[in-house]
Amino acid sequence: MTCPLEVGSCNEERLVYALYSRINGFDADLVVPKLHTPVQERCGREAGRMLRKLHSLKCPEGGKDGYAEKIRLELERFSSYAVNFRGDKEAVDFLKSNEGIAENRPVCAIHGNYGTGSLVIDKKGGIGIIGFGSWAWGDPMRDFARTRFSCSKSFMKGLVGGYIEENIPEDFFKLMAYYTAADVIAEINRAYLMGGERLETARRQAETAAREYNGFGGTIPSWY
Repeated sequence: MTCPLEVGSCNEERLVYALYSRINGFDADLVVPKLHTPVQERCGREAGRMLRKLHSLKCPEGGKDGYAEKIRLELERFSSYAVNFRGDKEAVDFLKSNEGIAENRPVCAIHGNYGTGSLVIDKKGGIGIIGFGSWAWGDPMRDFARTRFSCSKSFMKGLVGGYIEENIPEDFFKLMAYYTAADVIAEINRAYLMGGERLETARRQAETAAREYNGFGGTIPSWY
């Protein structure tokens, strides 16, 4: 994965910059769709194992996630914006009825935008992680929320399999559904402020997620 080289300020300390090491490779969003389905899943498994290694970086003692409060704020905004999509009521009800599931969760380093859009693949098939602009300390399960934007369902299935190595932790899929529903609402809220095609795209993506999770009545996604 990319490594931080330097962090500093510029423009009379009005801006902050970060320099990272370079990883040679090709955009996974472009490479993965051209691969045979079993190879897509195999790449996903490797990405899942790498994500598990990233999550081994534990937060300093006393660190908290605080994401549950963010979800409550996003739900308030969503209600005030009055944007509709198929499955919106089910997503909101699912989040409200399972609010406690995000409490007292482990906290570690998370990527914040994990999926094929943040990966590169070299000529030998090796995978590298890039795009750490959204990293944070948080519940490791949050990193599965935005894998829904990956370009391949087979890759996503492999990612989950590589991460859990077939030993499914308690509430794994329920937490994945919970953070996916939360990300759906947050993405709709961001798109609402931009309007136009961005909002329509977010609505279509939200409906896809709701459909894959059976209206969030089933917590195991259909692609798994």
